Amino acid sequence: MKNLFFLLIAGSLLSLPLQGDEWRGISLPEETHFNISYLAIVAGYGSIRIEKTEFEGKESIKITGKVWSSKFFSKFYKLDDTVISIIDARTLNPLWHSVDYHEGRYRRKAIYIFDYEKHECRTQEKTIKIKKGLLEPLGALLYLRINEMKKGTPVKKEIFDGLTVKEVTAVVIKEEMIKTPLGRKKAIIIKPAMKDFRKAGITQVQEKITLYLQKELPRVPCLVKGKLLIGSLKATLTEIKH
Repeated sequence: MKNLFFLLIAGSLLSLPLQGDEWRGISLPEETHFNISYLAIVAGYGSIRIEKTEFEGKESIKITGKVWSSKFFSKFYKLDDTVISIIDARTLNPLWHSVDYHEGRYRRKAIYIFDYEKHECRTQEKTIKIKKGLLEPLGALLYLRINEMKKGTPVKKEIFDGLTVKEVTAVVIKEEMIKTPLGRKKAIIIKPAMKDFRKAGITQVQEKITLYLQKELPRVPCLVKGKLLIGSLKATLTEIKH
């Protein structure tokens, strides 16, 4: 479920300093909440919190993504995932990243340290070669929100999924009016294309994700639809807090 929020990409980077509580059109801290429906049943909930921080002397952004199953659904398949990313506020390069997955019987905890002088990402499992310009899933969504995308023009970016680096392509296919907690809003509809991005748990995502972002800045994610190995999934925005 979480990957439906996070596996997204877009445009070129901006280089703007942090000023007050405003950051690239987003009022921070910001916290968005979602209902997650599986086969038309509310199966769980999700949240994404974005806030300013400092990491090793750098102005940074901390993003915390959480997904958890409802009390009823937990009886059959408990889901309790937390992903935290700290990214450079100017380049969006990931600096520190952690995952804590609990999906049914699947468990995984890991911390990732990014070293751009050595061009590597270190974990307790292995060391992976990386390049500048890399994104991770939480930063990829933020990357999309603060940059423009032209309709019909594909954008490619390398995304680190916690195990490997994969190339992901996204394209705006059309615009559409949708209902949101803030009223009816025009949304841009984006189709990311990825393959075998993650190979564990029910959240394995196929190349069938549709993302609806509010067209105007700060381009809040309003709706995400996706096909899973079994059935379909929908994440609907329910609340925005500042």
